[in-house]
Amino acid sequence: MAKKKTKTKIRQELDAMYSRYIRLRDADENGMCACISCGDVKHWKKMQNGHYASRTCYSTRWDDDNCHTQCLACNRFREGNKIWYRRKLVEMYGEDKVRKIEDKSLEDVKYTKSDYEEMLEFYTKEVVELLKRVKD
Repeated sequence: MAKKKTKTKIRQELDAMYSRYIRLRDADENGMCACISCGDVKHWKKMQNGHYASRTCYSTRWDDDNCHTQCLACNRFREGNKIWYRRKLVEMYGEDKVRKIEDKSLEDVKYTKSDYEEMLEFYTKEVVELLKRVKD
């Protein structure tokens, strides 16, 4: 009999699938996407899912407005390159929406194992669809 997955394991799978979703969402038909912070363009497989509000904030961890493609340098080594990330968000969405993302990040959210399973199922389907549009 197969071992049931833990809530933590499902959350880790969700994080990985959501990262693929964000990078594919932001990619063109050739699989290329730009870093939201510095504009560097690379294939989606060489990029990362960058969070404006920290991924430790579960209320915005899987929020499509909070997450965008980032290069490794900005996401990891420049601590998200937040000043340029925020400026690009304001350009894309406007100041009011960016403040809503910031406010939402302060909310305390608790997800159940079932919530994670539902989100994982949803983003898995989204990735399958995006892969039809984007060269792998």
